[in-house]
Amino acid sequence: MQWPTVSTGAWKVLLSLLALSVTSLLATQLWHAPRTLAPGAAGTLGMEFHELPEWGRSRYVIDQLAPDSPLLAAHAQPGDIWIPDRSYDVHRRLSANEAVGLTLISGDSVRHVIVRAAPDTSPQPIWPFLLSWATGFLMLFAGLLVGLRQPAGAASRSFSLFAVLAAVLNAFPSHLILPAGPAFLAHHLLWWSGGRVIPGVLLLVFVFNFPDNQPRSTPLKHWLLRRAVPAWGALVIATLAINVVHGIGYHTPALLGIPAVGTALWALLVISILWDNWRRSRGELRQRHLWTMVAFVALAAAQPVAVAATVQSIGTAPPLLAWTLTRTISLLSMLAWLYALLRHRVLNIGFAINRVMVYGAASAGMLLSFGLIEWVAHHLLDFAGREKSVWLDAGIALGIFLVFHRLRHWGEKQVERLFFHAWHVKEQALRKFVKEAPFISRPDALLSAFTAALDRFTSGAGHALYRRTPAGDYQRVAATLVDAPATVDADEPLAVSLRASQAPVHPSDAHSALPGELALPSIHHGQLDGFVLLGTKPDGETYRPDEKDVLGFTAHQVGLDFRALRMEQLEREIAEAHQTIHSLRTTLGQRPMSAGP
Repeated sequence: MQWPTVSTGAWKVLLSLLALSVTSLLATQLWHAPRTLAPGAAGTLGMEFHELPEWGRSRYVIDQLAPDSPLLAAHAQPGDIWIPDRSYDVHRRLSANEAVGLTLISGDSVRHVIVRAAPDTSPQPIWPFLLSWATGFLMLFAGLLVGLRQPAGAASRSFSLFAVLAAVLNAFPSHLILPAGPAFLAHHLLWWSGGRVIPGVLLLVFVFNFPDNQPRSTPLKHWLLRRAVPAWGALVIATLAINVVHGIGYHTPALLGIPAVGTALWALLVISILWDNWRRSRGELRQRHLWTMVAFVALAAAQPVAVAATVQSIGTAPPLLAWTLTRTISLLSMLAWLYALLRHRVLNIGFAINRVMVYGAASAGMLLSFGLIEWVAHHLLDFAGREKSVWLDAGIALGIFLVFHRLRHWGEKQVERLFFHAWHVKEQALRKFVKEAPFISRPDALLSAFTAALDRFTSGAGHALYRRTPAGDYQRVAATLVDAPATVDADEPLAVSLRASQAPVHPSDAHSALPGELALPSIHHGQLDGFVLLGTKPDGETYRPDEKDVLGFTAHQVGLDFRALRMEQLEREIAEAHQTIHSLRTTLGQRPMSAGP
C-alpha cells in the first residue's frame, strides 16, 4: 500500500490547508460553546426516548416526559412516536427557547408541531468538552509536526493525515454544541461518513509502510494485500454508505453488523502487520514497532468504551469517567506513535514502563503520606489559628519532598525485583564480576572471565574487544561478533566518537560501518585505551539506559584492571631483565650493575 506521488511542496500546502480547515472547525466549536455550556443557556425537550429498530426514516418512541417538557403543550404523551424535521437535532444540544420542528404520531393521528426548548437547569459539566478540545488540538499539532518534519515518507504522510482527522473525531461530542446549520451538518456528516472510516484506511497504510526505510513486501503482507485487504475494502465501501444513510436520519438495522465485521477485520489486519513487523525487526527498529503495537492495542481497547460513551451522550453531556479515559488513552497513543516516528534512538518500552511505575508509586506515596500526616496532625494536635495550620502543611510538604529521592530509589528497587527480576539478577551478577575482577592475576584469565560475563549479561549477543597498540590503532584481542575487523584505525568515526564522548555510543549514531549495536569505551587519563563492541541481543531488544550504564561502568573498570595487570607484567619483565643482566655480569667476572629503580 503506497502513497500517491505528491511533491514535498504540494504535500505541505495540502496538509496546511487541511489543518487550517480543522482548526477553523475546532475554533467554531469554541466560539459557540457558551450557547449551551453557560448556566441556563442549554435547552431541552424534557423527554427520554429510544429509536425504533425498523427500516427507513429514523423514528423515536417517547419513553418519559418531564413535568416541564414543552411537548406536553403539544399534547404528546409516552408511547407516541416523533420524527424531527432535521434528523441531526437528535445528535446535538439545543439552545434555550430554540424552535424545533417535529412530527408527532399518536395512533392514527399524525401532527406537525413546532415547540420551543425549555431552559435546561441541570448542571452542565464542561470538563468533557475541554478535554475533547485539548485532545483535538494536540492531535492536530502531532499531525502537523510529523507531516512537516518528515514530508516525503508514506508512513509519515498517512500518519499525519490520520492525526489531523483524529483531531476532528476526538472533538466529538464537542460538535454537539454547534447550532443547526451548515457547520453542524458538515461536522456531523464528516463524523458519520469519512470520519469513522478514512482514519482506519490511513492507519492501515501507515502500518504497511512503517518505517519508511523498511522492506514493505513480506510473505504475510503479500498475502494480506491479495486476500484480506480487498475483502476489507468492500466492507469499507458498504460501511461508508451505511454511515452516510444513518447520518442523514435513516435506519438500517439489518446492515448494522457490516461496520462491526469491517472493524474486526481491520483490527486483525493491523495487528497482523504490526506483529509481522515486530517479529522481523531487531534492535532499535524492534522497539519502534513495539511502541506502535502498544499504542494501537491501547487505542483499539478504548474504542468500545468510546462508542458506548458516544451513544450515551446523544443530546446530553458525555459520561465524565468514560470520556476522560478514552480521550486520555487516545492522546497517549498518539504521543507513543509520535515518539516512535520522530525519535532516532527509541527507548526500550520495558524500561519506560519501569520508570512510569516507579515515579507513579513514588508520587502516590507522597500524596498518601501528605494526606495521612496532615489528617493525624489536624485531628490529634490543637492549632489555634489558620496561620499555624498553614505552616504545618508547608512543613509536612517540605519534609515529604526531602525524602522523595529516597522513596523513589526504594520504589525503583522494589519494582525491579517484583516485575523485572531477570534484569535485576543479571545486573547483580555483572556487578559481582566487576568487584572480583581486580583479584584475577593473569590477563588471559581476566579476558576469558570478562567475555564470559558479557555473554551472560547480553544472553550471547556477541562481542569484539579491542586494545590500543603502540602504533595508535586498535587491535582485536577477542571476538564472537560476526564481521568484526582485526584492526580499527584510530580515526575511525566510532573511535573518534568514543574519545569525544567517553561514554557508550551506538555505532550507527557515529556513522560508523563497524558491526554491533553498542560500543563501550575504556578510558584512562582521558585517552581511549580500548573499547568493546556488543551485538544485538538475541531477543532483538535494544540496550536500556540502565544496561548501558552498568556495561559502560564494567568496560571502564575492567579496562583499568587490564592496564594494572599489564603494568605488573611489565614490572616483572623489567625485574627479570635486570636479574638476567646481573647474572651475566657475574658469570663474566664483571662488576655487578646496579639494579636501578
